[in-house]
Amino acid sequence: QVNALLPKFRKHFSNPFLGAVLDYAGMQHNWQRGEELWDAIVNEFGVKPTVIEHSARAKVHILCGRPATAVRIFEMASKEITPDCRFCIDYLQALLIVHHSSLSAASHR
Repeated sequence: QVNALLPKFRKHFSNPFLGAVLDYAGMQHNWQRGEELWDAIVNEFGVKPTVIEHSARAKVHILCGRPATAVRIFEMASKEITPDCRFCIDYLQALLIVHHSSLSAASHR
């Protein structure tokens, strides 16, 4: 139902709105919904995400246990925007989670 209402409220879409809906998707542990909303608001309705929204998108995936996807999002975003300190910290956090989760039993010795 919400998807059907998106075109009606297009004029209200903004960067804070995008960040808020991504934050909500993360709190609900629903990365699929976060990606659907990203696609609609950014690709269909033309909201240009800033560093904050790119970080929020990646954070959805971290909260949903998908740190490797978050790393890919950070890498793609860093080609489109100028990263700030918070972006770099969040990116490093995702990299550390991926590295830690990929350690073999031999590397724990």
